[in-house]
Amino acid sequence: MRKIMLFPIALLFGCFNPDLTTATLICDASHFCPDGYSCIDGLCRLGPGDNPSPVTDGGMTVVSGCADGKGSDVSSSVTKPAWACPGTYQADKDSTKNAERLCAAGYAICTNADSVNQSACGSVSGFFLADVPVRFQNFNSSCGVAGGGQTPAWGGCGKSTGSTSNISACSGFTRAMYDFNNSQLKINSPFSPLAGSTQNDAGSNGVLCCKR
Repeated sequence: MRKIMLFPIALLFGCFNPDLTTATLICDASHFCPDGYSCIDGLCRLGPGDNPSPVTDGGMTVVSGCADGKGSDVSSSVTKPAWACPGTYQADKDSTKNAERLCAAGYAICTNADSVNQSACGSVSGFFLADVPVRFQNFNSSCGVAGGGQTPAWGGCGKSTGSTSNISACSGFTRAMYDFNNSQLKINSPFSPLAGSTQNDAGSNGVLCCKR
C-alpha cells in the first residue's frame, strides 16, 4: 500500500516545471540563474548571458567585475566593488569592441576613485584607466578634456610606469597614462568619453570597472 502511494508523488515531482517568468530570483556566485536567464545586478533576468564567474580571493569566493570572469579585485570595500580588467579594445561606439566590453554586466568604467583601493591597484601588473580625462601641457597636468596643443590622458592606477605620470588629483586619481609617444594607447579627438575615443593595444593594460 505504501509503494502505491509513493509512486504518484514521485511522478508529480519528476514533472515539476514551474513558471519563473513572474518570479524574482536572486543570484550570486553561489546561486546561479536557470537556463535562459542572466544574472544582472544580483537578480535573474530573462535573456542570454552567463552566470557570474566565481573568483577565489583569500579563501572567499567573489564575483568578478570583468566580462571574462578574471581580472583583479581592487575594491575599496566589500560594498563598493571595483575591478582592474585587462584587455585590448578599440575606439568605437560599439560596446562589444570598445573599452566597455571589458566590464561585466552590472559594471561600468569607473568615473572616479571612490570605489578603488589605489594601493591594491598599484600592485597589479599593467595600467588601468578610468573615464577621468586629464591633459598635459609643457609637462604640467590638469584635470579635464585636452584642447589644442595639449596631450590627452586618462586617470587610473596600476604597476606599470610606462607613459604614466603623477598628477594633481583628478576625481581621486593621482596617476594618469598619456598617449604622447605611447605605441600602445591612442586617444582620438574629441578625447572623451574613454570608450568612444581610446584604443588600447596592450593586453596587460585595461580599464577599471565599478559596480553601477
